[in-house]
Amino acid sequence: MSLVLQHFQNEKDFVEVFWNIDKNPTAAIWAKLLKSSLDQKAFFHPRYTGFLHGPKNMAYMTDLLNRCIDIINTGDLYKIKERAEGKWSQEFSNIIHHHFEILCGTVENHSEIYKKSSPEIRNAIRGLNQVTHDMEAFYRAKERVEHFPETYFSSIIMQNKDGKRYEFPDFVYDQFKLATKFGAVHLNYFQIGKTWWEVFLDEDEEIFPEAISPHRVMSGGFDIFFGEYSPPPEVWQRFERFLLAHGQNIHDKKLCIGYCQVAQLANPDKYSREQWRQLIGEHCHVKEIRLHNEGQIVSRLELPAKIGDEF
Repeated sequence: MSLVLQHFQNEKDFVEVFWNIDKNPTAAIWAKLLKSSLDQKAFFHPRYTGFLHGPKNMAYMTDLLNRCIDIINTGDLYKIKERAEGKWSQEFSNIIHHHFEILCGTVENHSEIYKKSSPEIRNAIRGLNQVTHDMEAFYRAKERVEHFPETYFSSIIMQNKDGKRYEFPDFVYDQFKLATKFGAVHLNYFQIGKTWWEVFLDEDEEIFPEAISPHRVMSGGFDIFFGEYSPPPEVWQRFERFLLAHGQNIHDKKLCIGYCQVAQLANPDKYSREQWRQLIGEHCHVKEIRLHNEGQIVSRLELPAKIGDEF
């Protein structure tokens, strides 16, 4: 698989980055779903999160989140009193995500507010979720690069809105791990809510219990992590105590704790990690997704020139 990426300032500046798809049944299913999505010209919505190079800084995202709030407040069904003030906090992020849960419902059962809202307000509702997560990723990346650079994380989220949802076969549950490799491709979380790991990290006391949703479906979508992480023993122990306090067992594979890798960056040593992040962060328009087999392109999808503020 490869992505053709375009520079955010120079439209003639392209790079093509390659990944090797893993050789296991889970990756094979995902590759088929990806090919089907590309062949059917499905709508992919790329999101760059946690990149400190490029146009999406905290000021930009603060303005975007407030625009989403303003649009939602034009309706008569729901009002949000909070405003983004340029300073991010986990408490604020959890409150905004809680508003999103109320407004949207679930993928399988959207709320009455969502169903009765105009297309513009629906788009703004989705924006609440995406922008607050992007702000969170940017803040954490900035904090980590200053204090713990080895845990600095950036991601490309390639959500396939039109993708077929495929329930996990049992063997997929065995492949979830919290440890991640730099440049690895993982199954996209094609659900509404948070995983148990996310609730733990976010210290989220606002979330509805029914909004805690372990990963259970895949589509042609994928996430690419430009960071490497393995939780230290003390974090793992705190997480285990957290789960026990909520009646969960850390050894229950159906909790899908962590991420499921399906591909790996083909040439990770071509650049340093910071050079990779700068290259990807500055080339922040995904121009094309390509699927290869034995050196030949077997499927490809060119993405719109600019998606803008569609979520």
